[in-house]
Amino acid sequence: LPSQAWRRVSSKILQPSSMEWGRPLEAMEAALELEKTVNQSLLDLHKAAGGQGDAHLCDFLEAEYLTEQVEGIKEIGDMITKIERAGDGLGLHIMDKEIGS
Repeated sequence: LPSQAWRRVSSKILQPSSMEWGRPLEAMEAALELEKTVNQSLLDLHKAAGGQGDAHLCDFLEAEYLTEQVEGIKEIGDMITKIERAGDGLGLHIMDKEIGS
């Protein structure tokens, strides 16, 4: 077992800022906000692990979570850009089919 002592700190799991969205763009923006929040929490955990000298946890977070989070943030950001460019009507219908596939 590692020699450093860890203590568990309970924190409230935050809900998205809204649970209902009028437009697909608003839903994707909420998803992006949530992904960024998760990413920041992982970065904070990584920093705490590094401060405790826990290289194994740092490596685990980097390999299993942080890269995936960054890729997810980029993907959602790209979708938001496409939705904004597509506009309402047919463009939004095409984006909906693309996201669903």
